[in-house]
Formats: sequence, structure tokens, C-alpha cells
Amino acid sequence: MMFKIPFERRNPLLTVVMYMGIFVLLYTWIKPISEVTSTASAMLFTVFIILNCFLSFLRVNVWVSFIIKWLYIFYSLHYWYFDSPLFDFTWVGDLFQTMGNDFSLIGSFNISSISNEFRSILFFILLWLVSYLLIYWVFYQKRIFTFIVLSVVYIAVLDTFTTYDGKSAIITMVLIGLLFVGILRIERIGKLEFSSKAPARKFVFILPFILVLLVSTTIAYALPKAKPQWPDPVPFLKSYAQGNEGEGTGSGSIRKIGYGTDDSRLGGSFVGDDSVVFGASVSEKHYWRIETKDTYTGKGWVQSEIVGLQPIEQTLQSEQDANGGREAHYDVRSMLSQYPDKVTEKVLEDDVIPAIQNPFYMYAPSTMSIMPRDEMYTNLKINAVSQKIYNYEGSQQTGASAYTIRYKLPKFPVEELQKPIVKDQNENNDEFMKRYTQLPKSLPKRVRDLAKEITAGETNRYDQVNKIKQYFEYNPYSYDTQDVGIPGKNQDYVDQFLFDTKRGYCDNFSTSTIVLLRSLGIPARWVKGYTAGDVVGEEGDRTLYQVTQNNAHSWVEVYFPGTGWIPFEPTKSFSAPEEFSYNLTTTTGAEQNDTPAQRNLAALNKQKKQESKLAKEASATPQTDESNTWNKKTIFYVILGMIMVLVASIVIYLKRRRWLPLFLIRKYRRKRSKNSMSNAYLALLKQLEKYGLKRKPDQTLREYAKLVDQSFGTNEMSRLTERYEYNVYRKDAQNAEWEKSIELWENLIKKTSS
Repeated sequence: MMFKIPFERRNPLLTVVMYMGIFVLLYTWIKPISEVTSTASAMLFTVFIILNCFLSFLRVNVWVSFIIKWLYIFYSLHYWYFDSPLFDFTWVGDLFQTMGNDFSLIGSFNISSISNEFRSILFFILLWLVSYLLIYWVFYQKRIFTFIVLSVVYIAVLDTFTTYDGKSAIITMVLIGLLFVGILRIERIGKLEFSSKAPARKFVFILPFILVLLVSTTIAYALPKAKPQWPDPVPFLKSYAQGNEGEGTGSGSIRKIGYGTDDSRLGGSFVGDDSVVFGASVSEKHYWRIETKDTYTGKGWVQSEIVGLQPIEQTLQSEQDANGGREAHYDVRSMLSQYPDKVTEKVLEDDVIPAIQNPFYMYAPSTMSIMPRDEMYTNLKINAVSQKIYNYEGSQQTGASAYTIRYKLPKFPVEELQKPIVKDQNENNDEFMKRYTQLPKSLPKRVRDLAKEITAGETNRYDQVNKIKQYFEYNPYSYDTQDVGIPGKNQDYVDQFLFDTKRGYCDNFSTSTIVLLRSLGIPARWVKGYTAGDVVGEEGDRTLYQVTQNNAHSWVEVYFPGTGWIPFEPTKSFSAPEEFSYNLTTTTGAEQNDTPAQRNLAALNKQKKQESKLAKEASATPQTDESNTWNKKTIFYVILGMIMVLVASIVIYLKRRRWLPLFLIRKYRRKRSKNSMSNAYLALLKQLEKYGLKRKPDQTLREYAKLVDQSFGTNEMSRLTERYEYNVYRKDAQNAEWEKSIELWENLIKKTSS
């Protein structure tokens, strides 16, 4: 801070331009502060950089400059932190008292508690030092490449891991950096003297360089860019940096698996969580529903409509319980999906014992009623849009206790679902279709095109849904929870999964399926809940399941007119417990004589042929999933390889004085061209310079040879130099002289490796 920078005489206009470039470079460092920190304004820091550059340009006395800068720092502190008048210097005493306390905190290593005033002073000092160093590098060292590289890395890190958009900053840094590198290179090699005595020459080299730089940068910026070929590795890096923090969905970073309420930002990795959510005594295996969502935003799911909760009426069962009383229950048939008579159903009951006191209920598809064990203090309310059922005690939302659900387990007739669609009341309702076929305007066209391509040739809704399910099964999509992409600012969540990463978990598969279906005008919605869980025992004719957070899941429901919402499981490696039957009786043609079993077999064979065809088509496509996708093992080996290469490069560079002479000996020993001796001699001069015996500009070769001989205690350099000069002037005997000189040259080269 206190040292005077030795300047050369240079053209004032060029000097101003270079100072402006220095300011822009420093400004790009502090510009992100307001966005990525709690700093309200960086304006005073920006003015401080201008002040540093201005004082340096005017060549102000170092002590005067020192006083001016500190006065500005104190003014800034007063502006930010003190309400008293500027010239009422009582605030100065308060400031020094605060700084004294801060020094005590630093002495006790309690750095996190230091005041904002002291933090600001330290940041001003940092800017002061960086400004001085940058000016010193530009005007004295004439080297700036390292600073440019560090600046680009700094902005790239902020752009990658924060909300700051560093695109324009990186372009600016690279452009100004290349301009500086070019000008300073020209100065270093002495091609141009920026002197007021030679005004006509000041732009002889600089103008063409600037023009070429501007034109090439403009063309490079305007040219189309290829999209990334590899999945974004940032989620993987974040997962290592953040560990197992977070829970639920929507954070966009690594988190624990489990049911969460915020699904507005899907994506990112998660870790397992075997915390028990509830236990269940189940008649037959099924998924556990909690809620549905209907609006896809391009990044995740939200509810299209915020509605009030509707109370569910309590009624009495007609049957008496074991104690002769009547058991209270809540009839939800009018509020949840129920199926018509053509869907075969059997009425079952399950008992649920929550391990976590959640204020909502998990229930089966087509649930008819919920019977809380502690019905005396319980009221149930439902969100009619999301179909989420809440537990209340009076007006207070509380955790649900043990309860029983009565439901119908459906078996869907495939032949009915494959019939041509005849719109029902819901599909003729514009509001219903708008809600369940909604897609964001920003959805890339290629997603819609893919939906049409997958389902080409299919004429009924059931086969269209299955074609989309089979597309994921027979193409290189992987189920993964550890290396999952997060969509960028202008990237669609589904588009990223379908075309770029092709790696994810239930949210990726279910959301993508719904978007593809909606692209075809098919109503579909997103369902959240839990899978059946893990079997832990038997209880009579029932199976005991334990459901943990690891069983949190999402799937798809598709609307079929005349039938209702039918669940489908698109996630790879998952199998939904819902049943579909192929045994409906037909009444036309030769099929009248077929038995139900024969028709069932024919339908299954038809479906197997379709799946086989898709499998063959998929196998004909090169499987690039593993080769083009980042995973932990791949990145580990890449990083390990980079570290090994870096370490090897450093060792090789540090040991260059040992191996480089041996390399030069092997290179020139057998060469017999006319320039062999000249090239070998010049290589020797370079090695001697690296060894520490630098030749002065006004020193002759013979004078330099004597200096080398004195250092080594021989006369070999003088003898070699004499033969080199003879070789230069007697071109007819070059090879002969080199033959005589090889031994001398090798001895001297070897001495430089000691």
C-alpha cells in the first residue's frame, strides 16, 4: 500500500484506457457482492476502486494518497453505520471502541462475532491491496494472465453455485484480459514504445490487434453453440459439499428422501432415510396415497388453486363393534375417486398405526371411509383439489393417531380401456381439461414432438400410456438417486431428463410421463405418497408392513372417460400393485367361441409382441447411458487422474534441470545436419542461463565462455566457443567440427544438471 510504483513514460491516452480496463476488472469482482451476500449496496466500494485508480494515474504522493484513502474509508463507515452528523466526531470514538472489541474477539478466535464496521474496514483494505497489485502487475511486471484466469474461475464458481449470472462478466473479463495480454506482450518484446516522442507509432501495432480481437470476439459470441454433451456435474459436487442436509423436496440440492410439501423445484440428489413413518396391517398390497398436484411449472409442481378445507361428515356404521357399540367413521366416497360397476372391486380393510404424528392421512386408492380409533376428539377435513385429508381436534390441526381405512381394491378391464374415447361430463368441461392438460408455455417443442413420436400408430388412450411407459423401460434411462441433475435457470426439468441426463428417480419418471401425456391432450395428474413398504410379519390373513421415508414415492394417474382416474407406475424398476384384467367377454365374430382364458392369453401375447418390438428397436440404438453420464465412480477416477497428472507435471517441472540435459544430449548426439552444432550451442546457452550463468547483453561469447569456465573450473566452454565460431564462419566443415565438439558439449550440458 505504501510503496511507489515505478512507472515508465507512456502515451497518456493509452494510460487512461489501461486504467479503465483495470477498473472494469476490479468492478467485476465486487459486482456480485450485492446479490450473493447481505450487502445492501456496493456503490461505495466501486467509488473506492475509482479513487485508487485516479490517485495512481495522477501519481499523487504516497502519503497524501494514504491519507485521502483513509478519509474516504471513514466517510463510508459513517454513511453506513452512524446517524450523527459527520463533523460531530463522537462517532469516531464509538468506532474505535467497536474496533477495540473486535480485536479482542479476534484474539479469542471468535471471528464470527466481529462487527460489520470492522468487516467493512477489512474489505476496504483488501480492495486497496488488490488495486495496488493489479496496477503493479500491469505497469511494472507487464503480466496479467494469472489474474485473468483467477477472475474467470471466481466468476464461474459464483455463476455455478449461486444465483449470480456471470455470463456477461466472464465475456468482459476475457475480452479485456486478452487486450491487456496483447498490449503488455508488445511492450515486453520491445516492439512498441508508448512514448510522447513517437505519437505516429503509438497505434502501429495496437490498432490491428484491437480490431482483430473485437471482430473475433463478436463472431465467437454470435456463432451457434452446441449444447452440453455431458450431464451437469454440479449436483454431484453439491451433494459432496452439503452432505446429508435438508429434507423433503423442492430444495434443488442433496437432501434426505421423504414426503415433503414443497415440490416447486424438483431435481438434485438425495440420501436414504429409514425413519419409520407408519406400520400397517394390510389385506392386500397397495400404494398409500396422500395428495395430488395439477400444475407443472417447468421446474416442479404446484397446486393451481388454493381452496378452503371441507369438513367430512361423521356417520355411524350399521354394524356393531365387539363391545356392542356403534363405531364412528368418515365417509369420503363423494370426495375421492370411485369407480363404476364395470371395474371389479373387492371391499377390504387395513389398520394403520402412525409412528410420526403427521396431521394428514395415508389412504388406499378408492377409499370409502376412514375410522379413527380416537374419534371422540377427531375431525377430518379435505382439500377437494389435492384430495389431501387432514386431522383436526376442534379448530387445531394435530397429528393423526391410529385409524382403519375401508376401501375397494380395483381390477381394471383392459378391453374397456382400449375402446375409443367417448368424452364424458368431465372431458366436456373446459375447466377440467385446462387444469389437467396444463403445460407451461416455455416447454420445449421437442418434448411435444417426442410424445407424438412415441405414440405414433396408437389409437386408444390405454395403449398410448403403455407406449410411454415402455419408452422409459426400453431406452437408456436409469433409476438413480445420487447423481441427478438440477435444471438451470432457463432449462425445463422434464426436457433435461428426457434428452440430457436420462438419469433420475420417481419424480423424474412420473413428471415426464405426465408432461408427455398432456402434450397429447390426455388429462393426467401427479400423485404423492408411499409405496407399500417392507413386509415385517403376518397377522392371520393380513400382512404386516413397515413404511419408512425410503418408501416415499410419486406416480401418475390418467383420466379415462367413464372409468375415472387410473394409477400407472412409469418409474423404472418399480411395479405398481394395481391389477388389470383381460378376461372381458366379447360378442362378435369368431371370438364368441373363445374362452375367457384364451382371450386373456391372446391379449397378453399381443402386449408381449409390442414390448419385444420396442426392445429390439431400443437395442438397435447405441446405449450411451453409461458412457455419457456422470456418476460418482467416474468422477472419482477423473479427479484422481487429474490430481495424478498435476502432481506428475509439478514433479517433472521441478526436476527439469536433471532430465532436460539428458533429453538434449539424446536429441543432438546423433544429429549431423548443417545446423546441428549451432542449435546445440544455443540450447547450451539456455541451459547455462537456467543454471544461473546469465549472459549480459553487451558480453561477447568468448567473455561469457571465460565466465562459465571460471564457474566450472575448466576450459571446456572456451574451447567449444572457439569451435562454434569456426563452425559459423567455415560452413564447409560443419559436420566435422560437430563430431569433434560433441564430447565438450555433453560435458558442459551435464554440469548444468548438478
